[in-house]
Amino acid sequence: MTRRSNRKRREVARKQDRCEPIDPDHLFDGLSVRARNVLTALGVEDCDSLLHLTHDQLAGAWSCGKKTSAEIEAFQATLRGPHASSTPDNQRPTPSFDNTPSEVLDAIRAVLSVRANHVLEDMQVTTLKAFMLLEDGPMLKCRNCGRKTVREIQSIQSHLQTYAASLADNSGLFDPSELVSAPCLLGSSVPQHSSSDTDDFLADTAQPAVWLRRWVHSLARSKRQERAFLLRKGMLGFAPMTLDLVGEQVGGVTRERARQMDKAVEERAMAPHQQQRLRPLIEKAAHLVQHYGGMLEIKTLTRELLCKGEQSEQMRFAYGLVEFMATLSEWEGAGLQLNQDGVVSHKDCGENTRRLADILEHTALDKANERHSDRLWSISRAALKSALLAKSHSYGAPQTPQALSDPALNAVLKAAKCSMKTEEDRVYSADLWKLRFGNIVQMTETVLQQMGRPAHFSEVASEIRKWRSGFTDNNTHATLDRAKHLLLWDLGTFVHHDNIVVPLSLIHDVEEWLLEMLDDEVPFVSVNGAFLRFHSRCTRAGFPSDVALYSCLRRSAHPDLVYPRLPCVYRREGFTERLPMLLALETFLRDAGGPVSQDEFRDFAVNRLFLKDYQFGQLSQRITNVIRTAGWGYIHLDNFELDESFLQTIVQHTEQLLVQEGHCSVDKVYCDKRVTCLAASIDGSVMLYSILQAFAPDAFSLTRYPRIACRSEKEESGRQTIRMRVLDFVRVAHAPCTYETLEEQLVKRLGYKEQQIYSVVREPDVCLYHPGCVVHMDALGWNQVKQGELECQAAKAFNAARKAGRHFARISHLLEMASLPALPSGLHWSRPLIADLLTKGERFLVLGNSREVYLPRENDLELHTLQDLVAVAAGR
Repeated sequence: MTRRSNRKRREVARKQDRCEPIDPDHLFDGLSVRARNVLTALGVEDCDSLLHLTHDQLAGAWSCGKKTSAEIEAFQATLRGPHASSTPDNQRPTPSFDNTPSEVLDAIRAVLSVRANHVLEDMQVTTLKAFMLLEDGPMLKCRNCGRKTVREIQSIQSHLQTYAASLADNSGLFDPSELVSAPCLLGSSVPQHSSSDTDDFLADTAQPAVWLRRWVHSLARSKRQERAFLLRKGMLGFAPMTLDLVGEQVGGVTRERARQMDKAVEERAMAPHQQQRLRPLIEKAAHLVQHYGGMLEIKTLTRELLCKGEQSEQMRFAYGLVEFMATLSEWEGAGLQLNQDGVVSHKDCGENTRRLADILEHTALDKANERHSDRLWSISRAALKSALLAKSHSYGAPQTPQALSDPALNAVLKAAKCSMKTEEDRVYSADLWKLRFGNIVQMTETVLQQMGRPAHFSEVASEIRKWRSGFTDNNTHATLDRAKHLLLWDLGTFVHHDNIVVPLSLIHDVEEWLLEMLDDEVPFVSVNGAFLRFHSRCTRAGFPSDVALYSCLRRSAHPDLVYPRLPCVYRREGFTERLPMLLALETFLRDAGGPVSQDEFRDFAVNRLFLKDYQFGQLSQRITNVIRTAGWGYIHLDNFELDESFLQTIVQHTEQLLVQEGHCSVDKVYCDKRVTCLAASIDGSVMLYSILQAFAPDAFSLTRYPRIACRSEKEESGRQTIRMRVLDFVRVAHAPCTYETLEEQLVKRLGYKEQQIYSVVREPDVCLYHPGCVVHMDALGWNQVKQGELECQAAKAFNAARKAGRHFARISHLLEMASLPALPSGLHWSRPLIADLLTKGERFLVLGNSREVYLPRENDLELHTLQDLVAVAAGR
């Protein structure tokens, strides 16, 4: 650039500053030939058109390189100033950028590059006025700000200045908020202002597809970015694609890069002025949602909102675009919300839903085209929608919707006080739905509820077969037994809890009586006792038997009582699991410490446990580990000691008798060996027969008193097989087995006798793990080495007790020792287990009903019974 050219340019600039007229022929004297040719090609004839020229226009001009573009832009900078326009100030309004809304600056930031935004941050630009006053000198001092960034900012400044001037020329007044619709902020490089630009600023609801495509084009920085956004939002006639597929479609980019491209367009679209452009579409969406009752599926909304006008087919699957719009503040401002189930709802839909829910039951019942009773009916969804709208219109309710969508109807059904169910295209009352489509338990409960009275399971089965075929009486009984809302009312009879009235005062009195009866001496009581005690009141309440009373007590669920199984009631305190009746009776005989008469035993079972007579009669014959005495009394094996020599003499004599006859009466054996029996504390033939059953079961056939016969090989084999199967079950379990489990598996399923099950604890390979729970030694991994270690620890604990001045040791102290043999994973030491292992080891005696005290069998004080220990402790 020559000195003469610079001088001419400064002269033109001075005339511009002094607002003197500039000769057009000499306007470009300071520029090079190529620069003048470029300006001539662009149609620049005066100073104003020169100042309105943008960098993008220069870049697109023919034969205009970077040097020429920089020369023209430098000339523009020289001409700019407070009096840049050749038109006098008194003839043209000057736009003021004071009090400009922040949305304009946000729109500027949205279209600027990252570096340009960093410049605004470094220059602390917070208003549009500050932005318009930016100059290249201070900007070039910012970090990472080159001339390209400066030209980008100056281009926006020039465009805004021109657009503001055109607004002021057209209307005579300048509103700064209108700058949001400037073409340069909408992705257009055209600086001129026209009416079509203003009309295109807001979304076109009549041609949404065309407008949205132009809108996305203005937001995207590249064609790939634009296509990525369109594919991701489903705006090209395809369902919204995954990021992997989008990456393949836009040039094989990675998933992360595809996400970044989609995110970049979303961030620019979330600018306040861009949301303002979408406002007509969002308002139209709100109107559609309200039209359909305040709720609309996103697919239906997409079809109704976007599939209109030209290119509407490309918007069939634009669900992703609607989902993106749901994240905008304008969406929330319109009262819309996108739920997780894909339903768009309006904030005012609640009132409409509640109003329709209030009239739902009456309307559905009145218009039902299938009706069996007031609780059994159905209606089609379409008919229900029409009926609800007609009913609402007849009441003159304000804001009544013109139609009801499926989500809106579902919301009304959910808000209704009455329970209704939808199946396919029909709405059913809750009871009819359960009868036709509910599970077996729901159907059974509904049938019994509809019957309105207690019914035998065979009657219930007949009613069920009216609605569904293929149900047998046994199926029905099994279902009734596990239904939560049904009560067992009598043997085989059930009732729905809604069809009975339980007198609470009676239940309260019965519970107080049960708590009084459950003292420390009884493990449980039978509900039969309560039924007999309150028989008259139970009859007036409609309880036919103690079964009905037990069901009502279980439903009442007193916090201090437990009802595990009919007819037993337990105290909750200390309860772990149900104790079988046989085991409870056996425990009573063992704790007695000696013989128990028939009357005493009956008094405990009938008057203390309140068992029925037939229950006592059955249970008393099946008790194991007891010996029957004269008068059919009882004595537990733990409380009876038999000299083996006396027993051997009696057995040998009996065998001699059987060799001769093959069978004999136990009375003859007792008469022949009366002296021996009396010496062995055997008080009669009944006790002798019971002792032979307990101590010599394999020697004779003792199936029925008083007959004694030779045991055949077949009988012995069968007996041995049953016994071994019980042992095998406990061994194969590899874990503790409760008596309830043994009874369930071996008695109910395999048909074994209960006495054979409960006697398994006396087997040498089975130990008592907890009360009512046994475990096989194989599951404990038990052997002679571990038995020796346990007995060694027991001896140490006993010696320590002797040094402390006691003549015995406690099982509980031994349980607390850390040096006990290790048990397999999942098993733990317990007092009953230690006591049983010590007893089976035959080196220690475990004394007392609680089996807490132990001492060696061979001890210096010759203590062998609890009485001996008590005597020594008392100092006798």
